[in-house]
Amino acid sequence: MLSRNLTFVSTLINAKVKFICCDMPDASELTIYIFSALVRLELKE
Repeated sequence: MLSRNLTFVSTLINAKVKFICCDMPDASELTIYIFSALVRLELKE
């Protein structure tokens, strides 16, 4: 995962930074955001 900080990932997405995920090459910005949100939930438990 790029980062466990959802705010950081959101900032990068809003700045139109293009992501290339080696393990998920078809991942969209939405997919990356959702995975970041899921990681955040896991950290809170």
